Amino acid sequence: MTTEKSVLARVRTSHFFGRGLGTNHVAAGSFWMLAATASVSIGSFFFWLIASRQTDADVVGRASGLFSAVFFLAFASNLGLPTAVARYGATNDPLHVQRFRAALVATVVMAVIVATIFYVLDPNDLLNPVRSRGTIQGWFILSSLAAGAGVSVLVDTRLTGLRRWTDVFWRSTAISVVRLPLIVPALKDETGFWLFAVAASVYALTSLPYLPSLVRGTATTWDGAAHLEALRYSAVNYIGQIAAQAPLFATPLLVALTVDDSANATFYLAWGMMTVVYLAVHLLGRTLLVEASKREGSLRKQVMTSLLVGTAVTVPALVLSVPAGPILVFLYGEQHAQISEMLPLLMLGTVPWVLTRTTLAVARALDQTIQTLLVAIWSSVAVMSAVVIAAAVGGARTAALGWAIGCFASIPVALPVLRRLLKGQP
Repeated sequence: MTTEKSVLARVRTSHFFGRGLGTNHVAAGSFWMLAATASVSIGSFFFWLIASRQTDADVVGRASGLFSAVFFLAFASNLGLPTAVARYGATNDPLHVQRFRAALVATVVMAVIVATIFYVLDPNDLLNPVRSRGTIQGWFILSSLAAGAGVSVLVDTRLTGLRRWTDVFWRSTAISVVRLPLIVPALKDETGFWLFAVAASVYALTSLPYLPSLVRGTATTWDGAAHLEALRYSAVNYIGQIAAQAPLFATPLLVALTVDDSANATFYLAWGMMTVVYLAVHLLGRTLLVEASKREGSLRKQVMTSLLVGTAVTVPALVLSVPAGPILVFLYGEQHAQISEMLPLLMLGTVPWVLTRTTLAVARALDQTIQTLLVAIWSSVAVMSAVVIAAAVGGARTAALGWAIGCFASIPVALPVLRRLLKGQP
């Protein structure tokens, strides 16, 4: 049986940018991940800008609330599999291909189960625009979009593991290009359903062309022992991932459930811009996890590269968010005036996220369960507690301040853990 060490030893990059940077695959991968994030972000900006200018804020609020719900469902049902694929499915070895196939099936099944539960509960009648399509049809739509969002994440993770970074970039570009023309007919629906459907469906649709090449491979006999470590890793990191990413996916959903549609539209516009930077840092962490797991370079050098690139992204974004506020009010309209106050506070929270995400990636790459859970759970408790308290005091606008405070509160735990993990590393 092929061992993990021998499998990883055969991994070599064939991408021109990777060769240009020598063996620093973290830098090469980070470059393309940032380019992919920028591409999809530009498309998202224009998508929601057109929507906010061409229809009522209530319609945008309903559509963005449903969009937040779909990605929350995909996040809650992923079983930690994206992290496991990054760690144990990063090559074209039959064992790794088999794991990716299993991850796809498990993701779809769990997404349908979680979406069904959410559909039955339907807190605060959030799903009314979906239910209006018919009970069975509404359930099918919600389940399909949640499963598609989950598959989309796995596809990007697998492509990253194979160092097919340019494919991640072009898929992100396709997401932006495909949905822009579709927004025109979608805006004719005042329920917000079609605006939501267009925004969410392209993530699944653009994943489909890549699946045949990603699941193709030589058949191998199922070996339970060989998969046991990956399954344990997935289970542990599912808890850690739920904890670490809960604020990102739960916060917009909680706001959508507690404020009116118009206020939610303004918050989501600011949140969406912050998420661009937040996800860029997340993708940098994923790249670090993949490369550190392959044990092909200096971990300290990889960590330093990830921290420097992350800081170079978040700090300028924070600085630019201040003068950008009035410009955004002009673009989106006076009904979204509070965006100029929310955006800098939300961006401020991305700066400490660089440290937290890097620490989580290193802990996972070194298979340090306790440290992973410690950082993830503390980060989640700190952020969500601050957001909930702030929102209770002053509503959606104050929740942005709670977000920033909670993100900085993760530093006292993340920094000592990272220093301990790097101790003794060459």
